[in-house]
Amino acid sequence: MIKNTLGRTGFSVSKICMGTLTIGPLQANFSTKEAVGILSYAWDRGINFFDSAELYRTHDMIGALPNYIRHDAVIVTKSYAHTAQAMQESVENALKQMKLDVIPIFLLHEQESSMTMKGHRQALDTLLSYKNKGLIKVVGVSTHTIEVTSLVRRMPEIEVLFSMFNLEGWGIKDGTQKEMEQELEFAYKVGKGVYLMKVLAGGRLLGRAKEAIKYAWVNALGKPYPIDEPTIYKSEKACKYPSLDIDSKNNPHIAWTESEYLGFSRIQYARWDGQKWANYKGTLFSSRGFEVSHPSNSSYTPSLVLDKKDCPHIAFVSHSKGNIGICYVKLENKKWVNSHGKPYPKNSAFIAEREYLNYRHYYQNPWLDLRDNGLPNVVWEGAGFEDTNTIYYLCLENSKWRNCQGEEYPCSADISRDCVNSNLPIIRICPKGKPNVVWMGYKTGNLTSVCFIRWDGSCWVNAYGQPYPINSSSIGE
Repeated sequence: MIKNTLGRTGFSVSKICMGTLTIGPLQANFSTKEAVGILSYAWDRGINFFDSAELYRTHDMIGALPNYIRHDAVIVTKSYAHTAQAMQESVENALKQMKLDVIPIFLLHEQESSMTMKGHRQALDTLLSYKNKGLIKVVGVSTHTIEVTSLVRRMPEIEVLFSMFNLEGWGIKDGTQKEMEQELEFAYKVGKGVYLMKVLAGGRLLGRAKEAIKYAWVNALGKPYPIDEPTIYKSEKACKYPSLDIDSKNNPHIAWTESEYLGFSRIQYARWDGQKWANYKGTLFSSRGFEVSHPSNSSYTPSLVLDKKDCPHIAFVSHSKGNIGICYVKLENKKWVNSHGKPYPKNSAFIAEREYLNYRHYYQNPWLDLRDNGLPNVVWEGAGFEDTNTIYYLCLENSKWRNCQGEEYPCSADISRDCVNSNLPIIRICPKGKPNVVWMGYKTGNLTSVCFIRWDGSCWVNAYGQPYPINSSSIGE
C-alpha cells in the first residue's frame, strides 16, 4: 500500500483511510468481533489509517484491535462537542474506549461555517490543551464546506483538514467541486495535512468508481488529481533513464539522465521531502541545482540505491577526455563524494574506465546495490571490438574496488563467460552479503537466454550451486 506524509504532521499514512461509520451501529451494525476482523484485514493489506468519531459509536471496535495494530495505526476521531467541559469528556472517553495513551489525530466534527468555528472555540482550545499535555498529537477539523476549508488554512493551530470532495461535488454545501479543489490546493500549499471524504459520494458514484477514485487520487504534492500533473521536473531537453528508490519515510528519491540535442548528458537527482521536490541540498524544486555529474562530462544511465540512513548512492556512465567509464558517488552532509570520501566533482568518481574509440567500445547500463554495511557492489555491460558484450562486477572493500576474488582493480572483472553477448545486468545482494547477478545473454546459434549466477564465497555458481562458467548460467533459452 502506497503511503504519503500527511502535511507537516510527520504521520506516514496509507493512501486509503479506513472509515468506521459504515461498519458501526449507525449503518451495517457489525459486532465488535466482525469489525475487528474487517479492520485487521485492512491492516494486513497495508492500510494504517483509521477514521472514527464519537458519533459513530465505534471507539470500542478500535479498542478491541490487537495492541500492535492499535498502537501503530494512525487513528483519527472526531467530536461535535462545543464547550470545554463537553470536549474534555469526549477526549477522556475516547482515550478510555480506544485503549490509547495518546490519540494521534482529533478533529472538530463537521464544522459548517466561520460562525460554527467561533462557537467551537472553547472545544478547540481544549483539544489544544490536551495536545500540550501530550495526550493528542495533532488537532484538525472536518467539514463539508468551502468556507471552513478556506478558513482553516489560515489557522496555524489546525494541522489536518478532512474535507468533502468527489467527482460531482456532491455534499459540498456552499459551492462547486472546482471551488473546493482550489481551496484544497491552497490548504496543501500552507502545509495542511489533507484527506478526502466521500470520494464515491456516499455510494452514488459506485457505477463510476474507477473514474471517481482516479479523480480523487493525489500525486506527491497531495493535490487532488487532476489539479496538477505529477511531473517532478520539466525541461526542454530529453529526460530519460529514471532510477527510483524509497526511503524509510516512504518518500521517493529519483535520479535520471537529462540529454541535450548535441548528445551531452548529465545526471540529475531529486527527492520528495514530504512537502516538496528538493535537490540534494534540500533546496526547493527549481530548474537548477539538481545536477550530480561533472559539468564538463557527458553522463547517463544512473542506478540509485538508498542506504540504511536514507543517503543516496548513484552509479552511472561518464565520458571524460576521450575515456568512458563507470562512476560511483554517494551523498554525505549534503555533498557528493566519491568512494574515497573526497568531494565530487572536484575529484574523480571513476571506478573503472577505458579509452572510448567508437560506439563499439564502451561501458553502459550500470546497476548498483549495497551490502548491509553500506558498501557498494556494481555490475555493468561493456562492449569490445568484436561486437561482444561482457558483464563486469566490482565491489568496494577496504577503500579499494575489487573483483570477487579480492583482487584490486584493474584486474579481471568480467563474469559472463558462457555468452557471446551479455546485456542489461542487474545485481542484488542477498541477506548473507553475497552478490547475485542476472542478465540477458546471447549464446551460439542465436539463442537468447536469461542468465543467473551468484557468488558462494569462493566462486561463481549457477542456481543449482554448480561452478560457473564450467556449468551453464541459463535459466531458460
